[in-house]
Amino acid sequence: MIRAGIIGPGLIWKKTHRSILAEMHDRIRVVAAAARSRERQRDAREAYPDATIYSDARKLIEDSEVEAVIILTPISLNAPMVRATLAAGKHAIVEKPVAMSVAEARDLFDAETRSTGTIYILEQHLYKTLIPVAQELIAGDEIGTLLSFERILHGRIALEDDLSGGYGSTPWRIQPDFPLGNFFDGGIHEVALLQEIFGPAQAVFARGRSLRPDFGEVDLLSMVVEYPQGVQGTFSYSSVLGRQGNSLVIHGTKAALVVRDRELHVRDPRDGSETLLPINWCSESSAMWEDILSLLPSGKKARYTGERAIADLGFMEAVVRSLASARFEPVES
Repeated sequence: MIRAGIIGPGLIWKKTHRSILAEMHDRIRVVAAAARSRERQRDAREAYPDATIYSDARKLIEDSEVEAVIILTPISLNAPMVRATLAAGKHAIVEKPVAMSVAEARDLFDAETRSTGTIYILEQHLYKTLIPVAQELIAGDEIGTLLSFERILHGRIALEDDLSGGYGSTPWRIQPDFPLGNFFDGGIHEVALLQEIFGPAQAVFARGRSLRPDFGEVDLLSMVVEYPQGVQGTFSYSSVLGRQGNSLVIHGTKAALVVRDRELHVRDPRDGSETLLPINWCSESSAMWEDILSLLPSGKKARYTGERAIADLGFMEAVVRSLASARFEPVES
């Protein structure tokens, strides 16, 4: 049984992690929680009546009953909380992105080598059911030689007419202290997914617009991305347009894989007809927690490693540079 403490039991905890942790109560027990607001302290106390509730996260980290710290804080606080957790010799289970920059992430994973604790990043997109199926089809020559892709993802994160389940009301998302607006927060999931399928990105060209100057630096991005083996693709992302598109098309010399509406199809290039492939979809967040909890007692790494996290932050920094230079920029990894 893993004894855990939660720092920041807010919206993502309510919407995702609380129910999963409850389902896995025979493997993990929440013995402490830390929140600054009385409302969130009350929520944590109701969920975990036997847990110690703190207003100071540092005291939770120091609590001898806590073996692993679940960090669900605003992005700018992730690295400081992880660093303090590692210094206490404890495991850090942290929401993505783990840090604000490549340099900060490198510093964290360097600190990990000197600690008895391990960093686990909550990146559920690597546990999507479609990934191993798509990888098997690509490796098995079902679509021929891999050539290119198109990823389209549009949503709306906003105070009014929000389509994100409440994330548009989060103050640190409305006025972020990180670059690229919501893409840095939500878009990094997609960057991780594409890296899992195609390998680490090598270069990116990006153009962007701010349609809401009071809601982050940019909320509409169009990108061209280069991956290993000559694979290239386009990536269109927005947090303002609403549900105008959510699809991934992977092109090969023989056929294309088409992902939309939680379905995977193979498209015949001769007539454009599509064959639906049977997939048993499961909760990627539950699968992620299953993996982390199975590995944590031994300190072994989960699927989303430090190298991958650093590569994804390198992608973000390359996008920032490309927006400024109007050129392709290499991705540091």
